[in-house]
Amino acid sequence: MTGGGLHRPLLLARGLNWLGDAVLSLPALRAARAGWDGDVLVLARGAGAGLYRLLGAGGEGPCPRPGPPAQGRLEVLEDLRGLGPKLRLVNSLRKRRIPEALLWQHAFGAALTAFLSGIPSRTGYARHGRRLLLTRAAVQGPEELAAHEVFSHLRLVREAGLPAPFSLPRLPAPPAASPAGTAEGGGPPGLVPGQAGLRPGRAVSPPCRKAEALLPGLEAWLSGRRGFLLALAPGASYGGAKRWPAASFASAARLILEGRRGEAVILGGEGELEACLEAERLLQGGPPCRNLAGKTDLAMCARILSEADLALTNDSGLMHLACALGAPAVAPFGPTDPAATGPLGLRSAVLRSPVPCSPCLRRECPRKERICFAGITPRLAAEAAERLLEAPSRALPSTGRPGRPAVFAGGLPREAFLASEDLPVIFALSPRAAADRRLEPPERARAWPFDPAFSRASRPFPGGKADAAPAPGPAPQASFAGLPAYLVPEGSPQGFFRDLCLRLGVDPARSFWLGPSLESLAPARALGGKAALWLGKGSGLPEDVLQGDWLPGVVAPGFQQALDWAGAVR
Repeated sequence: MTGGGLHRPLLLARGLNWLGDAVLSLPALRAARAGWDGDVLVLARGAGAGLYRLLGAGGEGPCPRPGPPAQGRLEVLEDLRGLGPKLRLVNSLRKRRIPEALLWQHAFGAALTAFLSGIPSRTGYARHGRRLLLTRAAVQGPEELAAHEVFSHLRLVREAGLPAPFSLPRLPAPPAASPAGTAEGGGPPGLVPGQAGLRPGRAVSPPCRKAEALLPGLEAWLSGRRGFLLALAPGASYGGAKRWPAASFASAARLILEGRRGEAVILGGEGELEACLEAERLLQGGPPCRNLAGKTDLAMCARILSEADLALTNDSGLMHLACALGAPAVAPFGPTDPAATGPLGLRSAVLRSPVPCSPCLRRECPRKERICFAGITPRLAAEAAERLLEAPSRALPSTGRPGRPAVFAGGLPREAFLASEDLPVIFALSPRAAADRRLEPPERARAWPFDPAFSRASRPFPGGKADAAPAPGPAPQASFAGLPAYLVPEGSPQGFFRDLCLRLGVDPARSFWLGPSLESLAPARALGGKAALWLGKGSGLPEDVLQGDWLPGVVAPGFQQALDWAGAVR
């Protein structure tokens, strides 16, 4: 994957055009830049191109497990519409002798552009009749189609022969901008001009003229403001079906800001002005409110979101942007699928009302009343916001001190553990499960059958594989991402988990629960904590996941990906 000669080899990455989709591709782009021995050229359009420019302007951004730093420069070109611009683009790319293309966009045109540009190695998914245009045509199984979109982008990086460690979508907080539209102190680092008359990468995306006129006042407001800042995004460019009513946004904003010294700021694009103006009108006479919808470019919008104490948004690009910038976000979901495109990380809350017709993925709802939003009240949004704003740690009743987090893996994924050579784990069993001789721990696992009463030493596991525990010695230590790790069989009673956490000094609300079904994740729902549902090869999304009133933090295609998510969030 490395080239020779005087020029650094160039990797073409066909990015995503929608803002939210582009945010979800950032972990894959980070992995590609770290693994590729050369520069990376991202081709995208519209808000997606603007998002990639922000990454080039600000670097990699904070990430719990960032992995290796990017090796080369990032160049961003806008993929303009029309036959003439397409032909000029193909001619320009052909002259640059690009050896490798990664096609995160699934469109036929993305593969055709790479093929006509003479790129010898082209990696993408075999969709929309483009298999013959790809040299590496990946096929997605049911578990990948049902899992979160982030995992599919990372898989293409691996298909191209590059390492692809999981990370969360992250953007750096944009620096204060000058009226010229660039970061203070000069142009954006790591971003190079475009080629052959194509539109070059810039630190600020359109509409620039209107944003530049407001820039001095906005910067003065951000630098001088005091108190709580609530960002509201009541629009959604995908369509009206995704929009929680503006009246609900206004009522929720009043509840959130009640008793707080602060203000609301409304953000959105020019196509979302109606919903934003309605929310502004309904907030009159309430907390202070600024309506900046249609008046900011993407860079300034990101700057504001990075300063926000909380974001209340629809399922939109601004929701993903807020999460990538580290702002706590509350998002009502209606016709879309949070398992596939919901926010990742711990500082977000998805609100949904399970109805038979959701997710329908329609742009506009044929019903007069959008029933998928009917059960999502402003009070629910305000309560979710308060939970996000609370301290992350809860005191254990036995000690009165914050407990440590841990990883609990349910569903007895023996094969997955055997495939994870570097994963130390404790095999924790209740006495009822320990009596079942069919439940054998993996060879590399240290077995520890726990007695809920903790009044006597636990006996070795049947069959002789368990480590005998001296009474009253402590449990054996094992860790994953710095956390104690316990493998537990599905169906263990919740009382067992409660007693286990008390015994070990573990805070269940700060722990991670990984399982192949909602039943195996029941302790996460009952005791709190962060849950990951892993599907397994050939398994689609269980029907009960989207028809219930509780969702796991992520849906992963396999157990290893669920572990990677827990490590990244940790």
